[in-house]
Amino acid sequence: GNSYQPGEELPAVDLVVIAGTPEWLGPHLEPLARIRHTSGAPVFYLGIDYPSTELPCSPGDLRMLSGALIVTRGGLATQALQTLGIQAHMLPCPALFAAPFEYPARALKSIGIVLQSDRVANQAVSAGLKARMLGMLAVLQPRYSVKIICNYIDEYLEFSPRIDGPVCYSYDAGEYFGLLADCDMVISTRLHSALIANSLLKPAIMTNAEPRVCSAVELCPYIFVREPEDVPGFLEHFEPDPVTRNLFNWKRNQEAQYLEI
Repeated sequence: GNSYQPGEELPAVDLVVIAGTPEWLGPHLEPLARIRHTSGAPVFYLGIDYPSTELPCSPGDLRMLSGALIVTRGGLATQALQTLGIQAHMLPCPALFAAPFEYPARALKSIGIVLQSDRVANQAVSAGLKARMLGMLAVLQPRYSVKIICNYIDEYLEFSPRIDGPVCYSYDAGEYFGLLADCDMVISTRLHSALIANSLLKPAIMTNAEPRVCSAVELCPYIFVREPEDVPGFLEHFEPDPVTRNLFNWKRNQEAQYLEI
């Protein structure tokens, strides 16, 4: 919807795949609705979710959802669709399969912390959560090898001068697999960093309890939701090796269910 603005009627297609949260409904999907109208192509909604159980569906959205194959990544979207009489499969977010390799953790020595700012235009966290994460960092640094991982250059510019230790950023999204692969555990305020950690066979801790985040994390037993203040105590008794083995088997099982669908 953002990059392709057709000047004329769109060509026929064989399949429409709609993925993203919450970009899977709304006026910007009208061009795709026209594709479906002209081609009769089947529609596949992949890994969708929504911040609430009330969907602002237009008639065009309902036409596309009716008869489509739908996989939600959380309970909020599933409930919302059920209230409209639309059935869906529910599986963990397909970002679980994003990593091009797997690098399981066997010990707990290196920790990656994905830290967000409260000063960016998009994907900001509250000032309170940022302060609590920085307080958690101060407790963990004497105990583990810790590095901060920033997804936005604005965050890197904010944190790199004030944090004593490595602060990492890359303009190349593909490099984040390597940044996270060096860690035995990933602690994150950002959902997809935790999911990519699981994709690499790393356990993760999510410290952001927003409803949209929790809806997706509920399906991921190896992303542990904890308050920042509770993380140091949790890590003291954490054994990564058996968790990693279970994570490997769970990921294979989820993959089989996706392929069956």
